[in-house]
Amino acid sequence: MFAYLCGTSTSSFFRCFCGDGEVIASASQDQTVRIWDVKTGECLRVLIAKRLYKGMKLTGVKGLTDATIMTLQALGAVV
Repeated sequence: MFAYLCGTSTSSFFRCFCGDGEVIASASQDQTVRIWDVKTGECLRVLIAKRLYKGMKLTGVKGLTDATIMTLQALGAVV
């Protein structure tokens, strides 16, 4: 069975059925895990990862690539 999971703001990159087959968990790039009801497709719960670098000031750091800076900013760092 395949179904589109609505509600994620970015691509869902991992899905896993629970042992009883009643719910499925999906993880996505927006650092959330959503728990879905298999029968109804309803999102039962959203788990949000803590932003490990939130508020961390990384000014004056040399040698960071643009991609690294963007990643740090996405994780909450002030670059």
